Amino acid sequence: MFTRVGRQAQRELGDDVLDALADELELVGQALTAQVERLAAIVELQRSAAAATARLKRPVSIFDLIDLARDEREREHLAALAGRLRRRDESAGTSRFSRRYEQ
Repeated sequence: MFTRVGRQAQRELGDDVLDALADELELVGQALTAQVERLAAIVELQRSAAAATARLKRPVSIFDLIDLARDEREREHLAALAGRLRRRDESAGTSRFSRRYEQ
């Protein structure tokens, strides 16, 4: 009976379970990589925001961060980080970042 159940389960699953697990690991790995990159962007923006808040002695916006950048390269970098968060938020609807800082 175990053999019959095992064969039926394999027919229902289709591919070898190792192939299915490998596919699942790849998908999870891609999602994890995206989350790690998002976390790094959030941490970097948070550090910049904390420094800008201390400097201006008031709450700041993403536009303040970009305006306070040392040079054009840093401005572009901060804008790209904010843009990355905004695009992700719009596609997933996961946070208020994009709603707060729409241009």
